[in-house]
Amino acid sequence: MTNEKRLFTEVLAPIAESLGAYVVDGATDAGVMQLIGEARTYINARFALIGVRPEFIVCIKNAWLRVILNQLNLLYNPSVIQLA
Repeated sequence: MTNEKRLFTEVLAPIAESLGAYVVDGATDAGVMQLIGEARTYINARFALIGVRPEFIVCIKNAWLRVILNQLNLLYNPSVIQLA
């Protein structure tokens, strides 16, 4: 386990859990956002992990897609696409 992963797993996530903290991140599975999510899962924590999406991100069947407005060729279907 890397030092960064150990920091999140052994220090930061347990502190968040003990305080009942709300952790806000950028809602992606990369970098420190990935580390806090993995640490939360690893220690079976229940603290709130709130992902705040950038304005032009949409969710299509649970897969994240960056939308470039002038290249968007999807038809809006409320049952498939959730706009931020």
